Parts: sequence; C-alpha cells; structure tokens
Amino acid sequence: MSKSEFTLSDAVLLTFATMLTISLIFGTNISPWFVDENWLFLAVFVLVMLIQSLFTRFCFVAKMLQFLFPKFK
Repeated sequence: MSKSEFTLSDAVLLTFATMLTISLIFGTNISPWFVDENWLFLAVFVLVMLIQSLFTRFCFVAKMLQFLFPKFK
C-alpha cells in the first residue's frame, strides 16, 4: 500500500467533512450564504453518526461507499 492511496476511511472522512462544511455554511448567520438555521441539524446528524460508529463499529457511509465504489478497501 502506497502513501498516496485513497482509502475507504479517507472517503468517509471527506464525506463527513463536506457534510459538516455545508451545514455550517448554510446554517450560521455570519455566512453570506445563510439559508436557514435548520441546516445545523445536518451537523448534529453527522455528529451522532460519528459517535454511533465509534461504539458499534458500523458506519453507514462506509457501507454505501463500498457499494457505490467497490474498489475501496
């Protein structure tokens, strides 16, 4: 395995980081792209998913990425 290989855990972290960034951009009043404060529920959902996967070792996002992109290990 080379250092530049994009792994499943990298893809999961990128997905969660993207979801958190989107929810914070659209959910905070200081953002020029503010839409609604309800976008912050997406950030809470991502946090709950991360905590759940820590304790159960099951990550729904990882399973979906493996289904969509079978080359991930």
